[in-house]
Amino acid sequence: MNFKLGTIRSLCLPVLLLAFGTTFAFGKEDRPGKGIDRMVAKMEKELKLTPDQSTRIRAILEKDTAGMGMGKRHEGGPGMQGEGKNEGKGEGMGPLGGPEFAQQLRADKVDTETLNKAFEERQGRMRTMHAKRIATFVAIHDVLTPEQRAKAADEMEKRAAKMKK
Repeated sequence: MNFKLGTIRSLCLPVLLLAFGTTFAFGKEDRPGKGIDRMVAKMEKELKLTPDQSTRIRAILEKDTAGMGMGKRHEGGPGMQGEGKNEGKGEGMGPLGGPEFAQQLRADKVDTETLNKAFEERQGRMRTMHAKRIATFVAIHDVLTPEQRAKAADEMEKRAAKMKK
């Protein structure tokens, strides 16, 4: 992948997911798929999606969020469950960076090799998730018309400006 294109996509992706996740709405419901339903419904209304576009985007989002509990915003945002956790065991990173830090605090001597290995593993999971998010972004981008993409970009910019205040 071209570095500049990859950089642009990596910068756009979090904005896209944040904007779709907040601008195109998640509720407090915990039913799996309800967040996707609400997001697609909002996109249908705001971007005037065709039925075919709605179906395709729903399938993209379902594939992207499979196994991640998209409806549970309070656990880290749209599709973020499991990210930043120790292999999905519910052990959050904590203030110092992971459960391995607590373990090392109990040790007589800090094992930096163990800490570095845990960091590398976490980075590997983050790289994998990043690649998946890029693929999702590209897939949704390809479904939308230029006019719909411009409208979505406008909504993202408005949301970012509002959040900045």
